Amino acid sequence: MKYRLFAAALILFLVPVSAAAEMSPGETMEKIISSLKANPGIAGIADYVHWETAYKQMPSSQLQEMGISSATDLKKFYIDAQTDPGSIIRRQMKQRGLPPQQAQMMEQQIAMLSENLKKRMAEQHEKLMRTKFDIGEAAINGAEAKIPLTTSLDGTEKQDTVTLRKYGSEWLLPGLSFLDSTQGSAAPTGAPVAPH
Repeated sequence: MKYRLFAAALILFLVPVSAAAEMSPGETMEKIISSLKANPGIAGIADYVHWETAYKQMPSSQLQEMGISSATDLKKFYIDAQTDPGSIIRRQMKQRGLPPQQAQMMEQQIAMLSENLKKRMAEQHEKLMRTKFDIGEAAINGAEAKIPLTTSLDGTEKQDTVTLRKYGSEWLLPGLSFLDSTQGSAAPTGAPVAPH
């Protein structure tokens, strides 16, 4: 009898805790923006992407060219590409069988490209830090939420929409694009999109 009462009390105690842990689309959006400001680029959204869906969206020819065979590989590729762009270029040269002599000649160009990419990321992050975000009320339709997002940067205001989908109990980005429409927006300055 004591065991049953204890089990019932435990269930009553745990249910509200797990329910409270589930974030709304708006709360998830706030977390994504905070994370983007703390970690520019893909690192800022990596924990909020449903990588399995992102993996399935990519053309198989592109995945093969990138040497990716799983959702985990895809996440690692993007994070590696951001932290050390040169390593990705070297890996692709190796996969294509570029002769060592030719690869060595390209090292200087790879280093320059890496520095340029890092500089651009720093500039984008600085812009992102100055951007003001206003999250609107999410329109939820089943397992999909459309969230209006207004961004203001240097006197320019833009309206966009972020789509989140529910996977289990989490609202996540269904791909690598942060915004549904990234053209002319102030917000995606630090947010990556899938390569073409």
